[in-house]
Amino acid sequence: MKMKLTITILLLLAGTAQGQLVFQVGNLNSPVPPAVPDLHMGLESYAYLIYPPDQASCPLGGFKLEAVHMYLEFTASQVPADFQVAGALLGAFWDPSMNMFLPEGPLCEGPVIDYHITEPGLYEIILPMDSTCGCLPFDEHYFLTVNYLTPFEADLPIDNQPEAGVVFNNDGGGWIDMIVFDKTAGGKVIIWGDLVCCDPAIGNEQNTWSEIKGLYR
Repeated sequence: MKMKLTITILLLLAGTAQGQLVFQVGNLNSPVPPAVPDLHMGLESYAYLIYPPDQASCPLGGFKLEAVHMYLEFTASQVPADFQVAGALLGAFWDPSMNMFLPEGPLCEGPVIDYHITEPGLYEIILPMDSTCGCLPFDEHYFLTVNYLTPFEADLPIDNQPEAGVVFNNDGGGWIDMIVFDKTAGGKVIIWGDLVCCDPAIGNEQNTWSEIKGLYR
């Protein structure tokens, strides 16, 4: 089931980005074992801060988010696992009191994807955005976001490069910087996104970027 679902999503991504160069932003590090146990319970969201110019270049000045990815690891005691999950892109606002960017309202949300995990192991969760984001300004801060909509247990793969103000978790009580959790203080949860360049001057959105961001304040 895992292989069939992955192949289907990859074919979908190839079609949506046909003729366009896809690049990746976010946490591109490999997981460093062991994955973090007893933390992910579902019914929660993860947000990863990105600033696209740090990792790529788009001369046209805009980008479209094609997909969001995240790693989860399942042990023998955690399978089978059935869950629903969706990708999203959130805006970011600078909080001078905390000296960091924080997540704000969603700019776009992808469709809900059903996963059925039957075997233990490391899984790449792939969430197509189905062109819901339109063409957004390249030189802004954003949060790649993964929303788990059902309860289930899994371990969290992380890298070995901790950094404050990058990965946030929300289990219903508001966004919390994950570096404050003892279990993930040694590294960052691995989330990344597939982007393609575009020209924001010919996008579908008629409002200015300031007006769009103002809707979520």
